[in-house]
Amino acid sequence: ISVVHGGDLKWRLPIGRAATVGGPAQGPDGTIYAMGEAGEPDSEVVTLFAVSERGEILWKRRLPQADGSNYTVVGPDGTVYVVGQYVYAFSAEGSLRWSITTRPAEPIPNFPDFHSCALSGDGVLYAAMGYDLLALRATDGDTLWVGPRAADVSWLLPPTVSADRRTLYAKRTGKAQYALDAATGVARWSVRDPHPW
Repeated sequence: ISVVHGGDLKWRLPIGRAATVGGPAQGPDGTIYAMGEAGEPDSEVVTLFAVSERGEILWKRRLPQADGSNYTVVGPDGTVYVVGQYVYAFSAEGSLRWSITTRPAEPIPNFPDFHSCALSGDGVLYAAMGYDLLALRATDGDTLWVGPRAADVSWLLPPTVSADRRTLYAKRTGKAQYALDAATGVARWSVRDPHPW
């Protein structure tokens, strides 16, 4: 992690290869959260670092079934969320609040690559996890709804919640853009990508 202010480097902290998307996030108390893969023998294990504004490591947690394409999202209460193949929620002090570490077996292996999430202002964590699009209660991880299942591991991009919290926008990579009812997960409409990859 490198922190620059006004063009001057304030501090640098080596944590290994960082997340390839998303980058670090900062909590309401100023703590910086970043993923790193320093010295990890398994590409599906990553370390979540909590770093002070002065560049000191406050705590770190190894996260199985996460990788450099996953990143942190911080809630207004300081809870830190990471969505990979599993889902983790940590307090600002580093204690595990809840996690989801069981997933259904899949005919095609579902790796944590580019799994991501969005957090709404009313306390719902929307997780795009390959085959699955889930709405989870942010306080305890309970499943509120399960969205349309992708046949080809294509819920890979971060979903977006509308300002009025009524609509969730999510893209099935290379397929279509969806607008879903944020309360139920029912698709309102979809538009096919004219140039799928």
